[in-house]
Amino acid sequence: MRILFQRQADQPSAVELLFEDVMQLHTIPCASNEDAIIYDAKLWILEGLFYWTDDADWNPTKATEVMHS
Repeated sequence: MRILFQRQADQPSAVELLFEDVMQLHTIPCASNEDAIIYDAKLWILEGLFYWTDDADWNPTKATEVMHS
């Protein structure tokens, strides 16, 4: 799976991520009254899994706690 992030600035104007052997992908579309601009983003690697978010306060530890409660 290839994911391409582009922006209007130079250096770099685009970043492409390549993931192989993807088993799951969870996406949530934005509401119709919201834009799809990514203002902040994080990429985590935890126990061999990749987590990406556009929420500056989110982390995979919090998500794991919610999933197991």
